[in-house]
Amino acid sequence: MNAGGGTTAPAGGLTALVARRASTLRWDDLGETARRTARLAVLDCLGATLAGSTEPLAGLVRDQAEGDGGAPQATVLGGAFTRLPVAAAAWVNGVAAHAQDYDDVNLALSGHPSAAILPGLLALAQWRRAGGTALLQAYVAGCDAACDIGGWVMPESQALGFHLTGTVGVLGAAAGAARLLGLDPRATAHALGLAASQSAGLRVEGGTMAKPLHPGQAARAGVQSALLAERGFTARDDILECRGGFIEAYGRKPPPDLRALPPPGQALAGHLFKFHAACFFVHAAIECALALRAQAAARWPGQETVLRLRVHPSTLAACPYRAPADGLQARRSLPHAVAMAWCGRPTEDPAAFGGPDLDDPEVRAVRDRVVVQADADVAATAARLQVALADCRLEATTAHDPARVPPLDGAGEGRLRRKFEVLAGPLLGAGRAQRLLQQLDDLARLPCVDDLLAPLRRG
Repeated sequence: MNAGGGTTAPAGGLTALVARRASTLRWDDLGETARRTARLAVLDCLGATLAGSTEPLAGLVRDQAEGDGGAPQATVLGGAFTRLPVAAAAWVNGVAAHAQDYDDVNLALSGHPSAAILPGLLALAQWRRAGGTALLQAYVAGCDAACDIGGWVMPESQALGFHLTGTVGVLGAAAGAARLLGLDPRATAHALGLAASQSAGLRVEGGTMAKPLHPGQAARAGVQSALLAERGFTARDDILECRGGFIEAYGRKPPPDLRALPPPGQALAGHLFKFHAACFFVHAAIECALALRAQAAARWPGQETVLRLRVHPSTLAACPYRAPADGLQARRSLPHAVAMAWCGRPTEDPAAFGGPDLDDPEVRAVRDRVVVQADADVAATAARLQVALADCRLEATTAHDPARVPPLDGAGEGRLRRKFEVLAGPLLGAGRAQRLLQQLDDLARLPCVDDLLAPLRRG
């Protein structure tokens, strides 16, 4: 549908470029790698949402939305799988998607694109009875917009304290929703302008219930922005580059002078999938501990060790919790994550964080021997771990950077599928989880997204 001021694209400027690319993106024009990554990202985010819906914070948001009521337009993933208005379903599912910090990452915005973008698209696609191809191409359009805009305001925006999952994610959510609704470039630009006025999220909320609220708010506001633009509601159509606009306000710098954008789908090359149920910035520390754990058991059985962890100062600031009080803090605690891995606890299981391991004497004893130091020579996503004996003799060292892991190969995709089964199985049952996985494998040919979500409802 074309709406919001006719079919002529706004002339010039970054907002016009972003809007034009989003509104014209076609699934068939994407390369095979982008199509495969998009499909896996939807699978991964859906699994994270189903598992995250069981967290107490997700239940609180779901109770609020169900209490508000409204037209039964789209499925809420979790609880009784009831239907709520599109924007409310996007909100609830967006919060659940990030509740366990197990959703994907893209370093272009140093945040979580899928949790902000996909929940709104699922709700819209279900309500408008759109098919799998429409959902996937809208998802790619949203990711392209979010990652490009994130790159234009990074790293200054993050240094200012903004959580780009919320502040930039809402623009990606609006771009994707506009594509799914079939808005023309001018209406899409207005959707971006409306979304920019609802941009929010502060990094300091890491380790609290407020952080998962950021992608939920982005998903809801992105959907509402596109729906308003579809009705003809307008905003500035140069919101990214204008004086006092998004880039200047959130990045404290002038916008780039571009004549063209990267080709559609290129942003997905930066997607990183998680295999530990914690903040991405502790993954390197976990991998280091896993790498040295077996060596320690073989070389120094029964000897007490000191684990010296070096991370970038920004990583230490983002993950400051020494002795976490709950699962939210545990997922952002470097000493606790190292101790869990060292003691052989299942870091791939969301239930392990915040469960009995918080008070496990073995985990706590190791955690007390983890010394974390800031080191500006270590990459922001990396870690270095040294093992020393009680007499301070250095015995072993290793380093890891999950941002440098190659793209998913066949084995990696298999691991992602197993992750989905682990996350979705407890809520859906093994049989329904497996059937949903098979449908997601063939998502591009699914005639209606409602066929994917409606059967999840119990009864």
